[in-house]
Amino acid sequence: MDKLHFDLIVNKQLKRQIQILTLLSNQKAPMKLEQISNELNTSARTTAEDLKQLQYILPENCMIKGINNVGYLLEWDASVNINQVVSKIAEKSHLYVIIDGLFNDKIQSVQDWAEELFISEKTLVRYLKNFKQILKRFNLKLSSTPLQIVGNEVDIRLFFFHYYFYASNSPFSVTPSLKDKDVIQDIFKAFKSSKIPVMLQENRAAYWAMIILQRIQYGYNVKLAKKNPVVQKMQQQVYYVKAKEIIKRILENHNYQDVTENEILFILISARDSTVYTDRLLEFKTTNIFEADEIEYLQNFFKTKLAIFPIKKGDIHEIIFYHINFIESYYALSHLSPGFQLNSYEMNEFIEKNHPFTFSKWIDILQKEPYFQKGIWENLEDIAVNLTMLTSTFTEIGNNKTHIVFVLSGNSFYLNYIKHIAHELIHPSVKISYLYDQQISEEWLKENQVDILVHNFEIHPSFANVVSLHVSQIPSSQEWSMISKMVMDLSRAEMHERFDPYSDNIFLN
Repeated sequence: MDKLHFDLIVNKQLKRQIQILTLLSNQKAPMKLEQISNELNTSARTTAEDLKQLQYILPENCMIKGINNVGYLLEWDASVNINQVVSKIAEKSHLYVIIDGLFNDKIQSVQDWAEELFISEKTLVRYLKNFKQILKRFNLKLSSTPLQIVGNEVDIRLFFFHYYFYASNSPFSVTPSLKDKDVIQDIFKAFKSSKIPVMLQENRAAYWAMIILQRIQYGYNVKLAKKNPVVQKMQQQVYYVKAKEIIKRILENHNYQDVTENEILFILISARDSTVYTDRLLEFKTTNIFEADEIEYLQNFFKTKLAIFPIKKGDIHEIIFYHINFIESYYALSHLSPGFQLNSYEMNEFIEKNHPFTFSKWIDILQKEPYFQKGIWENLEDIAVNLTMLTSTFTEIGNNKTHIVFVLSGNSFYLNYIKHIAHELIHPSVKISYLYDQQISEEWLKENQVDILVHNFEIHPSFANVVSLHVSQIPSSQEWSMISKMVMDLSRAEMHERFDPYSDNIFLN
């Protein structure tokens, strides 16, 4: 379950039960009660009670099996979707009911909501504190008379988009209707026949259609400043008049009458949130928001900064174009609201964990570059994550020539097992060698162009110009992950510059 929805669950027991199911579903072997308790930071007694309660609420063909002196194992039939099981338990959260009500324009007092949910008004007020904290991230507030989300209409739409889009696999989540999808399909077809550039993800665009059309239906309209530079630029585009006519006509065909020009502008600008960065984007090698001097600045900026990364051989001008197009899209979206820069918590965590070196370089670049200190660039961490993903698609994975040598001590079964794991976890472009009965020397390492020396025992003397990794007797998942990141996320030269001085002092053994 994603963090946004998990944080909206206030009941502590409910949260623990979801965590237990998530833990057990990711394990192929039984987990000891102590292990589960440690993961949840609760007592063994509390965990045992949660496991007992879960047995009563799990569906048929899904059960937690207690194995004497071994632990607990979650077993389920192939027909059971564990994500839906978790979501079914989570839908008991009162805040989910309230958010769905607000999306459907159900406006009533806190007292009325408390009566409907069969809880005290005092308890509901306590629950709503969680909701208020989440809304702060979107620059929104919660009024209590009546209970309603207040703030910029663009930010309200962004909140609902994050809430529904990132819960798209949950059975209780609202998803785009056939009508929402038909609107998107009709606009796509009309744009293509009119030769208006369209490079969008249909599913993501359908969620935006759902949010926008719902808000229009209930009379909540976007108001854009006339002096908004992006709005002015959009209105100057050669295809704008035709695009406006198409959108207005199709919305009228679907019974959305009197749609304002501000809404049409919002649809056209927010569409950049669903842009697909593929080779087809090169067919439209034009930027339509930035002035010539800004494009020239960004060309020089990316030409300089991309040189830091191990970029694949190819057309650097095309790679620079993709990066400029990305910045232009977020520049345009940020003039609707800086909230468009926000990623999900899970996306940021995944990229920062798996590409730490590329991410750290981008966040450092953005924090030092005057251009990104302007008011609209409020969420540099999220921008750096997106740049990390974009840049990584153009970098040499494994750097092709990286050479890792394993010198490990253990029985023959262990050594064969490590060899198997290494080939499973390390990119195939990396050269891997194993030494079992050969003396290591400076000359041998140099002759064989070794970059990383992995060993689980002390090696003397230390060697120059090689990253020496002293891992645990049985290398941990963290150590394997570090090795993989080093070869995936750094050029050979940078890897040596960064880690050679810390050889044998990278891991705490």
